Amino acid sequence: MLETILGLVIYIYIFQKSEAALDSNIEAQAKAILRGIEEKHFDLETFQPDSIYKSQEDLIWDIIYDAIVFNRRNTFIQISSGSKVLFKSANLAGNEIALDNFAPKNIITYQNSQLSEHPIRLCLLRGNGYTVIVAYPTDQIEQLLGLLDELYLIIAPLFFIISIVGGFIISNKSLSRIDKIISKTSEITAHNLKEIIPGGEYKDEFGRLVNTMNEMITRIRKSVEYMNEFSLAAAHELKTPLTILRGEIEIALKS
Repeated sequence: MLETILGLVIYIYIFQKSEAALDSNIEAQAKAILRGIEEKHFDLETFQPDSIYKSQEDLIWDIIYDAIVFNRRNTFIQISSGSKVLFKSANLAGNEIALDNFAPKNIITYQNSQLSEHPIRLCLLRGNGYTVIVAYPTDQIEQLLGLLDELYLIIAPLFFIISIVGGFIISNKSLSRIDKIISKTSEITAHNLKEIIPGGEYKDEFGRLVNTMNEMITRIRKSVEYMNEFSLAAAHELKTPLTILRGEIEIALKS
């Protein structure tokens, strides 16, 4: 039971940490892209081709180049203005990330979605009339969690076996100490009350039990010694009166 709870806690922790790290990365990239657009002060919707930028895509590439030059090929990028898509990264191909499922007033949104055959985690960022979406496929995270599942299925039985064997060893050790205490206690009688039960040096429950029993035996021994001393003293005190009484009885019988 304990290993099941531990495995579940580790699984949830890794999932949350992975998702938080992914959100942080795609948010940073989305902000860098939006910042690049804002700093250039271009109106992408009224773009007209010229000798420098032959297409709107060339202009956008120049604007956001610094932000996505190190972009991994499996990161999806989409830039929109209103409902019009201005730019899509090449790996989106004929796909498009629909904006219908996002609240229009939210400046930044995180969401799990589906793109073609890929489950994705995306960050949507709005600013100055533009909407930047950076998404990353979560296949790798799911594969990692799948590996953790398989690893757990291997480790859990091992933990179970180890816990059983460990419990058996510990219980046997504890029971053997109890047997020694019982055996030694049964040997102590009124004639050998100076004997002590071994095991009091251990700083655990058994050690405290042994010390308590030894203290009890010591009190019993002292009580027995006191009774013996009292009996001897009483016998001595009664000896003289009894001798006198005996003599008087003998004289009375002779007369």
